Amino acid sequence: LPGEHVLDVPNRWTPATLPLTRLYRQMLLDTSEVLPWRDTEGELLKSAFSMQKYVSVLGDLEREGVTPTEAAVQIPRRMADYKNEPRLPLTLAFPGVAPAHTSRLRKATEGQDDRVATPEDSGIENSAISFIATHRSMSEDSVGLVGAEIPMEMFIGLAELEKHWTLKPSGKAIKSLLRRINKAAEPIWTEDLVKAIQRASSLSVLSNFPIGILTLPGDSSPLSCRLPISYSALLPLTRTLQSELNGDRHVDLTAGFKVLVAECVPATDPIGQLSRAGWESVEATFRGQGTASTIELIEVTSLEDLRVALSKTKPEILVISAHGFSTASAAGIVIGKEAVLAQDLGALPPVVIMSACHVSPRGRGELSIVDLLERQGALAVLGTQVPVDVRRNALLMLRFFLYLNEVIAGRGGQKSVLDVWQHVQCLNAVNDIAASNDRFASWIVSPHTTGISVLAEFMSVRARGGLRGGSVYEDTERLLLELAEEQGMASQVRGWMTSPGYIPESLFYNFMGRPGNVWLKPPT
Repeated sequence: LPGEHVLDVPNRWTPATLPLTRLYRQMLLDTSEVLPWRDTEGELLKSAFSMQKYVSVLGDLEREGVTPTEAAVQIPRRMADYKNEPRLPLTLAFPGVAPAHTSRLRKATEGQDDRVATPEDSGIENSAISFIATHRSMSEDSVGLVGAEIPMEMFIGLAELEKHWTLKPSGKAIKSLLRRINKAAEPIWTEDLVKAIQRASSLSVLSNFPIGILTLPGDSSPLSCRLPISYSALLPLTRTLQSELNGDRHVDLTAGFKVLVAECVPATDPIGQLSRAGWESVEATFRGQGTASTIELIEVTSLEDLRVALSKTKPEILVISAHGFSTASAAGIVIGKEAVLAQDLGALPPVVIMSACHVSPRGRGELSIVDLLERQGALAVLGTQVPVDVRRNALLMLRFFLYLNEVIAGRGGQKSVLDVWQHVQCLNAVNDIAASNDRFASWIVSPHTTGISVLAEFMSVRARGGLRGGSVYEDTERLLLELAEEQGMASQVRGWMTSPGYIPESLFYNFMGRPGNVWLKPPT
Protein backbone atom coordinates (compact mmCIF):
# COMPACT_ATOMS: atom_id res chain seq x y z
CA LEU A 1 0.00 0.00 0.00
CA PRO A 2 1.34 3.47 -0.84
CA GLY A 3 1.64 6.50 1.40
CA GLU A 4 1.26 5.92 5.11
CA HIS A 5 0.22 2.29 4.63
CA VAL A 6 3.66 0.77 4.14
CA LEU A 7 4.21 -2.67 5.61
CA ASP A 8 7.13 -1.72 7.81
CA VAL A 9 5.10 1.00 9.53
CA PRO A 10 1.59 -0.50 9.91
CA ASN A 11 -1.00 1.47 11.83
CA ARG A 12 -4.28 0.53 13.51
CA TRP A 13 -6.11 0.58 10.14
CA THR A 14 -3.72 -1.76 8.30
CA PRO A 15 -5.30 -5.05 9.57
CA ALA A 16 -8.52 -4.02 7.81
CA THR A 17 -7.17 -2.00 4.89
CA LEU A 18 -4.75 -4.58 3.49
CA PRO A 19 -7.22 -7.52 3.35
CA LEU A 20 -9.84 -5.21 1.85
CA THR A 21 -7.38 -4.00 -0.79
CA ARG A 22 -6.60 -7.60 -1.73
CA LEU A 23 -10.32 -8.33 -2.09
CA TYR A 24 -10.83 -5.25 -4.28
CA ARG A 25 -7.93 -6.37 -6.44
CA GLN A 26 -9.35 -9.90 -6.79
CA MET A 27 -12.68 -8.40 -7.84
CA LEU A 28 -10.87 -6.20 -10.41
CA LEU A 29 -12.08 -3.05 -8.66
CA ASP A 30 -10.28 0.26 -8.17
CA THR A 31 -8.18 -0.13 -5.02
CA SER A 32 -7.87 3.64 -4.61
CA GLU A 33 -11.31 3.56 -3.03
CA VAL A 34 -9.85 1.66 -0.07
CA LEU A 35 -7.06 4.05 0.80
CA PRO A 36 -8.55 7.33 2.07
CA TRP A 37 -9.75 5.95 5.44
CA ARG A 38 -9.00 8.65 7.96
CA ASP A 39 -12.24 9.12 9.84
CA THR A 40 -13.80 6.15 11.62
CA GLU A 41 -13.29 2.43 11.72
CA GLY A 42 -17.03 2.14 11.07
CA GLU A 43 -16.74 3.18 7.42
CA LEU A 44 -13.88 0.78 6.87
CA LEU A 45 -15.74 -2.14 8.46
CA LYS A 46 -18.92 -1.23 6.60
CA SER A 47 -17.00 -1.41 3.33
CA ALA A 48 -15.51 -4.80 4.28
CA PHE A 49 -18.91 -6.32 5.02
CA SER A 50 -20.38 -4.73 1.89
CA MET A 51 -17.62 -6.29 -0.20
CA GLN A 52 -18.34 -9.67 1.36
CA LYS A 53 -21.98 -9.28 0.39
CA TYR A 54 -20.86 -8.40 -3.14
CA VAL A 55 -18.76 -11.59 -3.30
CA SER A 56 -21.73 -13.63 -2.02
CA VAL A 57 -24.04 -12.17 -4.66
CA LEU A 58 -21.49 -12.92 -7.39
CA GLY A 59 -21.26 -16.50 -6.13
CA ASP A 60 -25.05 -16.89 -6.28
CA LEU A 61 -25.15 -15.56 -9.84
CA GLU A 62 -22.35 -17.88 -10.94
CA ARG A 63 -24.11 -20.91 -9.47
CA GLU A 64 -27.28 -19.89 -11.32
CA GLY A 65 -25.40 -19.73 -14.61
CA VAL A 66 -26.08 -16.03 -15.19
CA THR A 67 -23.87 -14.48 -17.87
CA PRO A 68 -21.51 -11.62 -16.95
CA THR A 69 -23.62 -9.18 -18.99
CA GLU A 70 -26.81 -10.17 -17.19
CA ALA A 71 -25.01 -10.18 -13.85
CA ALA A 72 -23.94 -6.55 -14.29
CA VAL A 73 -27.62 -5.62 -14.57
CA GLN A 74 -28.80 -7.80 -11.68
CA ILE A 75 -26.09 -7.04 -9.11
CA PRO A 76 -27.53 -3.70 -7.80
CA ARG A 77 -30.98 -5.26 -7.23
CA ARG A 78 -29.52 -8.42 -5.72
CA MET A 79 -27.37 -6.35 -3.35
CA ALA A 80 -30.43 -4.40 -2.20
CA ASP A 81 -32.54 -7.55 -1.75
CA TYR A 82 -29.84 -9.69 -0.11
CA LYS A 83 -31.46 -10.93 3.09
CA ASN A 84 -28.72 -12.89 4.85
CA GLU A 85 -26.11 -10.40 6.01
CA PRO A 86 -22.72 -12.10 5.59
CA ARG A 87 -20.61 -12.81 8.65
CA LEU A 88 -16.84 -12.45 8.64
CA PRO A 89 -14.09 -13.71 10.93
CA LEU A 90 -12.78 -10.76 12.92
CA THR A 91 -9.21 -10.29 14.15
CA LEU A 92 -8.91 -7.99 17.16
CA ALA A 93 -5.72 -6.79 18.82
CA PHE A 94 -5.89 -5.12 22.23
CA PRO A 95 -2.57 -3.80 23.59
CA GLY A 96 -2.07 -3.62 27.34
CA VAL A 97 -0.08 -5.37 30.06
CA ALA A 98 -1.08 -6.32 33.60
CA PRO A 99 0.29 -3.77 36.11
CA ALA A 100 1.61 -6.63 38.27
CA HIS A 101 3.76 -7.82 35.34
CA THR A 102 5.20 -4.33 34.83
CA SER A 103 5.94 -4.07 38.54
CA ARG A 104 7.79 -7.41 38.53
CA LEU A 105 9.90 -6.29 35.58
CA ARG A 106 10.84 -3.04 37.33
CA LYS A 107 11.97 -4.93 40.43
CA ALA A 108 13.86 -7.52 38.39
CA THR A 109 15.83 -4.89 36.45
CA GLU A 110 16.35 -2.42 39.29
CA GLY A 111 19.89 -1.14 39.10
CA GLN A 112 20.63 -3.15 35.95
CA ASP A 113 19.04 -1.03 33.21
CA ASP A 114 18.99 2.75 33.43
CA ARG A 115 17.55 3.32 29.97
CA VAL A 116 14.41 5.42 29.88
CA ALA A 117 11.43 4.47 27.75
CA THR A 118 10.80 6.89 24.90
CA PRO A 119 7.74 7.64 22.74
CA GLU A 120 9.46 5.75 19.93
CA ASP A 121 9.31 2.55 22.00
CA SER A 122 5.53 2.74 22.17
CA GLY A 123 5.32 3.43 18.44
CA ILE A 124 7.47 0.39 17.64
CA GLU A 125 5.32 -1.82 19.87
CA ASN A 126 2.11 -0.56 18.27
CA SER A 127 3.53 -1.15 14.79
CA ALA A 128 4.49 -4.71 15.74
CA ILE A 129 1.01 -5.39 17.14
CA SER A 130 -0.60 -3.97 13.98
CA PHE A 131 1.72 -6.07 11.85
CA ILE A 132 0.72 -9.27 13.73
CA ALA A 133 -2.97 -8.39 13.46
CA THR A 134 -2.60 -7.70 9.73
CA HIS A 135 -0.83 -11.01 9.13
CA ARG A 136 -3.51 -12.88 11.09
CA SER A 137 -6.43 -11.18 9.34
CA MET A 138 -4.87 -11.89 5.93
CA SER A 139 -4.29 -15.57 6.77
CA GLU A 140 -7.88 -16.03 7.94
CA ASP A 141 -9.52 -14.02 5.14
CA SER A 142 -10.93 -11.80 7.83
CA VAL A 143 -10.92 -8.13 8.68
CA GLY A 144 -8.87 -6.84 11.59
CA LEU A 145 -8.61 -3.91 13.97
CA VAL A 146 -6.30 -2.72 16.69
CA GLY A 147 -8.51 -1.64 19.57
CA ALA A 148 -7.88 0.61 22.54
CA GLU A 149 -5.34 -0.31 25.19
CA ILE A 150 -6.79 -2.50 27.93
CA PRO A 151 -7.23 -0.27 31.04
CA MET A 152 -5.17 -1.39 34.02
CA GLU A 153 -8.38 -1.50 36.11
CA MET A 154 -9.52 -4.47 34.01
CA PHE A 155 -6.37 -6.43 34.87
CA ILE A 156 -6.63 -5.48 38.54
CA GLY A 157 -10.27 -6.62 38.64
CA LEU A 158 -9.37 -9.87 36.87
CA ALA A 159 -6.52 -10.53 39.30
CA GLU A 160 -8.94 -10.10 42.22
CA LEU A 161 -11.46 -12.43 40.58
CA GLU A 162 -8.82 -15.12 40.01
CA LYS A 163 -7.60 -14.73 43.61
CA HIS A 164 -11.18 -14.98 44.94
CA TRP A 165 -11.63 -18.23 43.00
CA THR A 166 -8.66 -19.81 44.80
CA LEU A 167 -10.45 -19.30 48.13
CA LYS A 168 -14.10 -20.29 48.47
CA PRO A 169 -15.78 -18.72 45.43
CA SER A 170 -19.35 -17.51 45.68
CA GLY A 171 -21.73 -16.81 42.82
CA LYS A 172 -22.63 -13.36 44.13
CA ALA A 173 -19.01 -12.27 44.55
CA ILE A 174 -18.05 -13.47 41.08
CA LYS A 175 -20.98 -11.63 39.49
CA SER A 176 -19.97 -8.48 41.35
CA LEU A 177 -16.34 -8.76 40.20
CA LEU A 178 -17.44 -9.37 36.59
CA ARG A 179 -19.64 -6.26 36.74
CA ARG A 180 -16.65 -4.28 38.00
CA ILE A 181 -14.46 -5.55 35.14
CA ASN A 182 -17.20 -4.74 32.60
CA LYS A 183 -17.48 -1.23 34.01
CA ALA A 184 -13.75 -0.73 33.54
CA ALA A 185 -14.04 -2.09 29.97
CA GLU A 186 -16.54 0.53 28.80
CA PRO A 187 -13.90 2.72 27.05
CA ILE A 188 -12.81 -0.07 24.69
CA TRP A 189 -16.32 -0.64 23.26
CA THR A 190 -16.69 1.86 20.45
CA GLU A 191 -20.00 1.77 18.62
CA ASP A 192 -18.34 0.56 15.42
CA LEU A 193 -16.46 -2.21 17.21
CA VAL A 194 -19.66 -3.47 18.85
CA LYS A 195 -21.41 -3.55 15.47
CA ALA A 196 -18.49 -5.44 13.93
CA ILE A 197 -18.54 -8.08 16.68
CA GLN A 198 -22.29 -8.47 16.32
CA ARG A 199 -21.73 -9.36 12.65
CA ALA A 200 -18.62 -11.48 13.17
CA SER A 201 -18.58 -15.26 12.69
CA SER A 202 -15.59 -15.74 15.04
CA LEU A 203 -12.94 -13.76 16.87
CA SER A 204 -9.18 -14.21 16.75
CA VAL A 205 -7.98 -12.13 19.70
CA LEU A 206 -4.41 -10.91 20.12
CA SER A 207 -4.31 -9.72 23.70
CA ASN A 208 -3.07 -10.40 27.21
CA PHE A 209 -6.64 -10.05 28.48
CA PRO A 210 -9.34 -12.73 27.95
CA ILE A 211 -12.05 -10.51 26.48
CA GLY A 212 -14.43 -13.49 26.23
CA ILE A 213 -15.40 -12.94 29.88
CA LEU A 214 -16.61 -9.41 29.03
CA THR A 215 -20.24 -8.74 28.24
CA LEU A 216 -20.86 -6.83 25.01
CA PRO A 217 -23.04 -3.72 25.51
CA GLY A 218 -26.66 -4.81 25.08
CA ASP A 219 -25.98 -8.45 26.03
CA SER A 220 -26.46 -10.17 29.37
CA SER A 221 -24.05 -13.10 28.91
CA PRO A 222 -20.28 -12.92 28.27
CA LEU A 223 -18.87 -12.63 24.77
CA SER A 224 -17.64 -16.24 24.67
CA CYS A 225 -21.29 -17.32 24.62
CA ARG A 226 -21.96 -15.29 21.49
CA LEU A 227 -19.29 -16.61 19.11
CA PRO A 228 -16.10 -18.74 18.94
CA ILE A 229 -12.99 -17.01 20.33
CA SER A 230 -9.35 -18.05 20.10
CA TYR A 231 -6.48 -16.21 21.76
CA SER A 232 -2.84 -15.41 21.23
CA ALA A 233 -1.02 -13.65 24.08
CA LEU A 234 1.08 -10.59 23.24
CA LEU A 235 3.68 -11.33 25.90
CA PRO A 236 6.53 -11.43 25.08
CA LEU A 237 5.86 -9.39 21.96
CA THR A 238 9.01 -10.42 20.07
CA ARG A 239 8.21 -14.10 20.57
CA THR A 240 4.59 -13.56 19.51
CA LEU A 241 5.80 -11.92 16.29
CA GLN A 242 8.16 -14.83 15.59
CA SER A 243 5.40 -17.40 16.24
CA GLU A 244 2.95 -15.56 13.98
CA LEU A 245 5.40 -15.59 11.08
CA ASN A 246 6.21 -19.31 11.37
CA GLY A 247 3.49 -20.18 8.88
CA ASP A 248 -0.22 -20.98 8.83
CA ARG A 249 -0.69 -24.66 9.75
CA HIS A 250 -3.89 -26.63 9.31
CA VAL A 251 -4.72 -30.08 10.65
CA ASP A 252 -7.33 -32.42 9.17
CA LEU A 253 -9.19 -34.66 11.65
CA THR A 254 -12.05 -35.51 9.31
CA ALA A 255 -11.12 -39.22 9.35
CA GLY A 256 -11.04 -39.39 13.16
CA PHE A 257 -8.40 -38.80 15.78
CA LYS A 258 -6.37 -40.48 18.51
CA VAL A 259 -6.55 -39.11 22.06
CA LEU A 260 -3.91 -39.76 24.71
CA VAL A 261 -5.00 -38.99 28.28
CA ALA A 262 -1.98 -38.67 30.56
CA GLU A 263 -3.20 -39.03 34.16
CA CYS A 264 -0.63 -37.34 36.39
CA VAL A 265 -2.62 -37.16 39.64
CA PRO A 266 -1.80 -40.11 41.94
CA ALA A 267 -4.49 -42.78 42.29
CA THR A 268 -4.35 -42.32 46.07
CA ASP A 269 -5.46 -38.70 45.69
CA PRO A 270 -9.27 -38.24 45.89
CA ILE A 271 -9.03 -35.85 42.94
CA GLY A 272 -7.15 -38.53 41.00
CA GLN A 273 -9.89 -41.06 41.73
CA LEU A 274 -12.62 -38.72 40.47
CA SER A 275 -10.52 -37.80 37.44
CA ARG A 276 -9.99 -41.45 36.48
CA ALA A 277 -13.71 -42.16 36.80
CA GLY A 278 -14.45 -39.20 34.51
CA TRP A 279 -12.00 -40.26 31.82
CA GLU A 280 -13.23 -43.84 31.96
CA SER A 281 -16.70 -42.47 31.15
CA VAL A 282 -15.24 -40.63 28.16
CA GLU A 283 -13.52 -43.84 27.03
CA ALA A 284 -16.80 -45.79 27.30
CA THR A 285 -18.54 -43.08 25.25
CA PHE A 286 -15.91 -43.43 22.53
CA ARG A 287 -16.53 -47.15 22.32
CA GLY A 288 -20.28 -46.62 22.18
CA GLN A 289 -20.12 -44.10 19.34
CA GLY A 290 -18.45 -46.54 16.99
CA THR A 291 -16.26 -43.96 15.23
CA ALA A 292 -12.70 -44.23 13.96
CA SER A 293 -11.52 -42.09 16.88
CA THR A 294 -9.72 -43.82 19.74
CA ILE A 295 -8.71 -42.91 23.26
CA GLU A 296 -5.95 -44.31 25.45
CA LEU A 297 -5.55 -43.69 29.20
CA ILE A 298 -2.08 -43.94 30.72
CA GLU A 299 -0.58 -43.38 34.16
CA VAL A 300 2.21 -40.81 34.24
CA THR A 301 4.52 -40.45 37.24
CA SER A 302 7.33 -38.43 35.65
CA LEU A 303 8.04 -36.03 32.82
CA GLU A 304 10.03 -38.75 31.07
CA ASP A 305 6.96 -41.05 31.16
CA LEU A 306 5.01 -38.40 29.27
CA ARG A 307 7.76 -37.87 26.69
CA VAL A 308 8.00 -41.61 26.01
CA ALA A 309 4.20 -41.99 25.71
CA LEU A 310 3.98 -39.09 23.26
CA SER A 311 6.77 -40.49 21.12
CA LYS A 312 5.20 -43.95 21.11
CA THR A 313 1.51 -43.04 20.69
CA LYS A 314 1.74 -39.96 18.42
CA PRO A 315 -1.79 -38.74 19.21
CA GLU A 316 -3.64 -35.89 17.52
CA ILE A 317 -5.02 -34.74 20.90
CA LEU A 318 -3.15 -34.86 24.21
CA VAL A 319 -5.00 -34.44 27.50
CA ILE A 320 -2.81 -33.71 30.53
CA SER A 321 -4.77 -34.41 33.71
CA ALA A 322 -2.75 -32.94 36.56
CA HIS A 323 -2.73 -30.66 39.55
CA GLY A 324 -2.03 -27.09 38.53
CA PHE A 325 0.01 -24.56 40.46
CA SER A 326 -0.10 -20.78 40.24
CA THR A 327 2.38 -18.39 41.85
CA ALA A 328 2.68 -14.63 41.59
CA SER A 329 4.78 -15.00 38.43
CA ALA A 330 4.11 -18.42 36.86
CA ALA A 331 1.44 -21.09 36.35
CA GLY A 332 2.15 -24.71 35.49
CA ILE A 333 1.42 -28.31 36.45
CA VAL A 334 2.82 -30.99 38.73
CA ILE A 335 3.96 -34.34 37.30
CA GLY A 336 5.19 -36.74 39.94
CA LYS A 337 7.23 -34.56 42.27
CA GLU A 338 8.27 -32.10 39.58
CA ALA A 339 6.79 -28.68 38.90
CA VAL A 340 6.52 -28.41 35.11
CA LEU A 341 6.48 -25.05 33.35
CA ALA A 342 8.99 -24.49 30.55
CA GLN A 343 10.41 -28.01 30.20
CA ASP A 344 10.40 -29.53 26.72
CA LEU A 345 7.74 -32.23 26.42
CA GLY A 346 8.97 -33.44 23.05
CA ALA A 347 6.99 -33.45 19.81
CA LEU A 348 3.55 -32.13 20.74
CA PRO A 349 0.31 -33.07 18.94
CA PRO A 350 -1.81 -30.37 17.25
CA VAL A 351 -4.27 -30.09 20.17
CA VAL A 352 -3.36 -30.10 23.87
CA ILE A 353 -6.02 -29.97 26.59
CA MET A 354 -4.91 -29.01 30.08
CA SER A 355 -7.29 -30.73 32.49
CA ALA A 356 -5.83 -28.86 35.45
CA CYS A 357 -6.57 -25.89 37.70
CA HIS A 358 -5.56 -22.28 36.93
CA VAL A 359 -2.87 -23.05 34.34
CA SER A 360 -3.69 -19.95 32.29
CA PRO A 361 -4.38 -17.02 34.67
CA ARG A 362 -4.28 -13.56 33.07
CA GLY A 363 -4.84 -10.99 35.81
CA ARG A 364 -1.21 -10.67 36.93
CA GLY A 365 0.52 -11.38 33.62
CA GLU A 366 1.98 -14.67 34.85
CA LEU A 367 4.18 -16.87 32.68
CA SER A 368 1.79 -19.65 31.65
CA ILE A 369 2.48 -23.25 30.63
CA VAL A 370 -0.42 -22.91 28.16
CA ASP A 371 1.39 -20.16 26.23
CA LEU A 372 4.66 -22.08 26.38
CA LEU A 373 3.10 -25.27 24.98
CA GLU A 374 1.77 -23.29 22.03
CA ARG A 375 5.26 -21.97 21.40
CA GLN A 376 6.70 -25.50 21.66
CA GLY A 377 4.64 -26.60 18.66
CA ALA A 378 1.03 -27.23 19.68
CA LEU A 379 -1.42 -25.63 17.28
CA ALA A 380 -4.12 -25.13 19.94
CA VAL A 381 -4.03 -25.39 23.74
CA LEU A 382 -7.08 -25.33 26.02
CA GLY A 383 -6.39 -24.02 29.52
CA THR A 384 -8.17 -22.79 32.63
CA GLN A 385 -7.92 -19.36 34.24
CA VAL A 386 -9.16 -20.51 37.64
CA PRO A 387 -9.32 -23.61 39.85
CA VAL A 388 -11.98 -25.94 38.39
CA ASP A 389 -14.09 -28.66 39.96
CA VAL A 390 -12.91 -32.08 38.80
CA ARG A 391 -16.50 -33.35 38.40
CA ARG A 392 -17.60 -30.35 36.35
CA ASN A 393 -14.47 -30.64 34.26
CA ALA A 394 -15.18 -34.33 33.60
CA LEU A 395 -18.72 -33.53 32.39
CA LEU A 396 -17.47 -30.70 30.19
CA MET A 397 -14.76 -32.88 28.63
CA LEU A 398 -17.24 -35.73 28.10
CA ARG A 399 -19.55 -33.42 26.16
CA PHE A 400 -16.64 -31.92 24.21
CA PHE A 401 -15.35 -35.26 22.93
CA LEU A 402 -18.89 -36.50 22.32
CA TYR A 403 -19.57 -33.56 20.02
CA LEU A 404 -16.21 -33.87 18.25
CA ASN A 405 -17.13 -37.40 17.22
CA GLU A 406 -20.70 -36.41 16.36
CA VAL A 407 -19.45 -33.75 13.95
CA ILE A 408 -17.00 -36.14 12.27
CA ALA A 409 -19.86 -38.63 11.89
CA GLY A 410 -21.86 -35.95 10.06
CA ARG A 411 -24.34 -35.25 12.86
CA GLY A 412 -23.33 -31.68 13.66
CA GLY A 413 -23.05 -28.37 11.85
CA GLN A 414 -19.71 -27.29 13.30
CA LYS A 415 -16.59 -27.33 11.14
CA SER A 416 -13.60 -27.04 13.47
CA VAL A 417 -12.44 -27.84 16.99
CA LEU A 418 -13.02 -24.18 17.89
CA ASP A 419 -16.63 -24.30 16.66
CA VAL A 420 -17.33 -27.44 18.70
CA TRP A 421 -15.70 -26.01 21.81
CA GLN A 422 -17.80 -22.83 21.66
CA HIS A 423 -20.98 -24.88 21.17
CA VAL A 424 -20.18 -27.06 24.20
CA GLN A 425 -19.00 -24.16 26.36
CA CYS A 426 -22.08 -22.08 25.57
CA LEU A 427 -24.61 -24.87 26.20
CA ASN A 428 -22.87 -25.83 29.44
CA ALA A 429 -24.62 -22.92 31.17
CA VAL A 430 -27.33 -25.31 32.36
CA ASN A 431 -24.72 -27.51 34.06
CA ASP A 432 -23.08 -24.47 35.68
CA ILE A 433 -26.43 -23.46 37.13
CA ALA A 434 -27.39 -26.98 38.19
CA ALA A 435 -24.11 -27.43 40.07
CA SER A 436 -24.89 -24.51 42.38
CA ASN A 437 -26.13 -26.86 45.13
CA ASP A 438 -27.05 -30.49 45.72
CA ARG A 439 -30.82 -29.88 45.74
CA PHE A 440 -30.69 -28.19 42.35
CA ALA A 441 -28.54 -31.03 40.98
CA SER A 442 -31.08 -33.60 42.24
CA TRP A 443 -34.08 -31.72 40.84
CA ILE A 444 -32.65 -31.30 37.36
CA VAL A 445 -32.24 -35.06 36.86
CA SER A 446 -35.64 -35.87 38.40
CA PRO A 447 -38.66 -36.74 36.18
CA HIS A 448 -40.54 -33.84 34.63
CA THR A 449 -44.27 -33.89 33.88
CA THR A 450 -43.39 -34.76 30.27
CA GLY A 451 -42.07 -38.16 31.39
CA ILE A 452 -38.36 -37.49 30.91
CA SER A 453 -35.91 -35.78 33.23
CA VAL A 454 -35.93 -32.01 33.60
CA LEU A 455 -32.45 -31.86 32.04
CA ALA A 456 -33.47 -34.02 29.07
CA GLU A 457 -36.57 -31.87 28.49
CA PHE A 458 -34.44 -28.75 28.65
CA MET A 459 -31.72 -30.01 26.30
CA SER A 460 -33.85 -31.83 23.73
CA VAL A 461 -36.93 -29.57 23.61
CA ARG A 462 -36.87 -26.20 25.37
CA ALA A 463 -33.29 -25.14 24.54
CA ARG A 464 -33.73 -25.72 20.81
CA GLY A 465 -34.17 -22.22 19.42
CA GLY A 466 -34.70 -20.86 22.92
CA LEU A 467 -31.13 -19.80 23.70
CA ARG A 468 -29.64 -16.61 22.26
CA GLY A 469 -25.87 -16.20 22.14
CA GLY A 470 -25.83 -12.83 23.88
CA SER A 471 -28.10 -13.97 26.71
CA VAL A 472 -27.43 -17.69 27.19
CA TYR A 473 -27.36 -17.65 30.98
CA GLU A 474 -30.41 -15.39 31.22
CA ASP A 475 -32.35 -17.58 28.77
CA THR A 476 -31.26 -20.75 30.57
CA GLU A 477 -32.54 -19.37 33.86
CA ARG A 478 -35.85 -18.42 32.24
CA LEU A 479 -36.38 -21.84 30.66
CA LEU A 480 -35.50 -23.67 33.87
CA LEU A 481 -37.99 -21.52 35.78
CA GLU A 482 -40.66 -22.35 33.18
CA LEU A 483 -40.00 -26.05 33.73
CA ALA A 484 -40.11 -25.55 37.50
CA GLU A 485 -43.37 -23.61 37.21
CA GLU A 486 -44.95 -26.59 35.46
CA GLN A 487 -44.02 -28.69 38.48
CA GLY A 488 -45.04 -26.10 41.06
CA MET A 489 -41.41 -25.57 42.13
CA ALA A 490 -40.67 -22.13 40.71
CA SER A 491 -40.03 -20.45 44.08
CA GLN A 492 -37.56 -23.14 45.18
CA VAL A 493 -35.64 -23.09 41.90
CA ARG A 494 -35.54 -19.30 41.88
CA GLY A 495 -34.16 -19.38 45.40
CA TRP A 496 -31.43 -21.85 44.45
CA MET A 497 -30.34 -19.58 41.58
CA THR A 498 -29.97 -16.55 43.82
CA SER A 499 -28.79 -18.05 47.09
CA PRO A 500 -26.04 -19.13 47.15
CA GLY A 501 -26.05 -18.40 43.42
CA TYR A 502 -24.17 -20.29 40.73
CA ILE A 503 -20.61 -20.09 39.47
CA PRO A 504 -20.20 -19.78 35.65
CA GLU A 505 -17.11 -21.98 35.66
CA SER A 506 -17.36 -22.90 31.95
CA LEU A 507 -16.55 -19.32 30.96
CA PHE A 508 -13.04 -19.50 32.37
CA TYR A 509 -11.61 -22.00 29.89
CA ASN A 510 -9.69 -20.38 27.02
CA PHE A 511 -8.40 -21.83 23.73
CA MET A 512 -5.00 -20.39 22.85
CA GLY A 513 -3.50 -20.66 19.38
CA ARG A 514 -5.41 -21.66 16.24
CA PRO A 515 -8.14 -24.21 17.11
CA GLY A 516 -10.10 -22.93 14.11
CA ASN A 517 -7.36 -24.46 11.93
CA VAL A 518 -8.12 -27.97 13.23
CA TRP A 519 -10.75 -29.21 10.79
CA LEU A 520 -13.47 -31.74 11.54
CA LYS A 521 -15.06 -31.30 8.11
CA PRO A 522 -13.37 -30.69 4.77
CA PRO A 523 -13.04 -26.92 4.22
CA THR A 524 -15.28 -25.38 1.59
